[in-house]
Amino acid sequence: MTISIERNVDPFDTIDSGADPTFEESILLERMAGHYYPAVLDWFFDLLPREARTVLEVGCGTGQVLDRLVGHLGTDQVERAVGIDRSAYLARRAAERFGRFEIFAADGTQVPLPDEQFDLATTATVLVHAADPAGILREMHRLTRRGGTAAVLDQDFGSAVIHPGDRDLSRRILDAATDFWQDGWIGRKLPSLLRDAGFTVTGFHSTVRIDRTFDRAFFTRIRDWVVTAGFAAAEADRWLAELAAGAERDEFVFTRNFYACIARRDG
Repeated sequence: MTISIERNVDPFDTIDSGADPTFEESILLERMAGHYYPAVLDWFFDLLPREARTVLEVGCGTGQVLDRLVGHLGTDQVERAVGIDRSAYLARRAAERFGRFEIFAADGTQVPLPDEQFDLATTATVLVHAADPAGILREMHRLTRRGGTAAVLDQDFGSAVIHPGDRDLSRRILDAATDFWQDGWIGRKLPSLLRDAGFTVTGFHSTVRIDRTFDRAFFTRIRDWVVTAGFAAAEADRWLAELAAGAERDEFVFTRNFYACIARRDG
């Protein structure tokens, strides 16, 4: 039996209306303090043109990705760095952390800035949570200068690999968890989305996150999502217990693909 999660339940798309926005903030902060996401970001940044002087990040969250990007490009080179986030809470907190940047709350599909402002417009692991990714990319096209670059990093939960566990149960749980996001298949769609937004795609790249360490908190959240979707709690608990037991035997493997699409605004 296939179970899919009802759309529009992604908490990162509804932070301000949730019970506790500090919970999602803490997840973002922990991710930046870990080992894998900074490495993925550095891989992404290495694909970008180095001469950008004006930079926009859509969905800037805690502000840490924008800060890392500016550091990668060169703090003396970047003359203007702007971050926007749909969450007023996250935007306010990011502005408190990084006062040297322009950070404010705005919907990524309707940014209150004039046309053709930026040499480089980016968004990182945001479209997977967005209700209208195509609208965000069209707005990035409007805001990018002619000859400028748009760069998108996102994951693809539909390509996740996990071991150990019952094959059928793991398939069903991962499929349901993929549907928890607004679009868990967004990574594979990036070239088409950027092209449709008016960009010329110049590169499409991938890297694989490989985890041999069992992140119990993360997989417990997946367990809770699928139970909410209709899985029997006993099945989900068995799946989680098998992963934990495999980790004790040093058998645990979890991989997920990240995709980067680089594009140019010509017209």
